[in-house]
Amino acid sequence: MTTTSPMMGCGHAANATSNSEPSCCICAGIHPGATTVIEMPDLTGRMARCTCGNEEPSNPARLAFFESGLLRALGSCRICSYAAIAHTDEVRDKPHTRHTKLIDGHAFEPKDDPGHDHYYCGCRGWD
Repeated sequence: MTTTSPMMGCGHAANATSNSEPSCCICAGIHPGATTVIEMPDLTGRMARCTCGNEEPSNPARLAFFESGLLRALGSCRICSYAAIAHTDEVRDKPHTRHTKLIDGHAFEPKDDPGHDHYYCGCRGWD
């Protein structure tokens, strides 16, 4: 599939620019991959789903706020659903972080591929 929106290391298709380079405005400042372009996962035959249930064929160039389900599965823990970064000592050792009690010292275990990608269809407006 040819696309004009590169995939970012955070799992979202580029939806902004920073210093004229592709980036993700959703994850900027909170995910180190928000400004790193990665190889596009194979989206052949995959469907993207909005939280309202609407589905469209996966196409990062055409779907707003597209997020790869394949990368999301690897970025979320099977046990607690928090991102891999929440399981690092750097985050766990911060005082007053909400991750401290929720992570309970378990190791990050990636979720399996949920089988679909994610996007926003506009169902709740664009304001």
